[in-house]
Amino acid sequence: MDRTDCKTRRQILSAALKLFADRGYAGTSVQHIVSTAKVTKPVLYYYFGSKAGLYQALVDYAYDERFRLMQAAAVQCRTLAGKLVELVCARTAS
Repeated sequence: MDRTDCKTRRQILSAALKLFADRGYAGTSVQHIVSTAKVTKPVLYYYFGSKAGLYQALVDYAYDERFRLMQAAAVQCRTLAGKLVELVCARTAS
């Protein structure tokens, strides 16, 4: 995948995330997403296959990001208690 493909995919993900957060899954149409992302429907379907596939990609990303944060937090302390505190408190940088 070249840089343009990655940028286009990120545009779609970003637009979908905002719309799903504002309107919910049922309240967000593919047309809303592609209009906001400034792409065509075939482009969305190329990357994600469907609206459900796009939603699943967002869920997967959130899971992967949370797991990454927890792994990074776990190495901050040596004791089990310290690791647990770090895991519970792990969050993204603001």
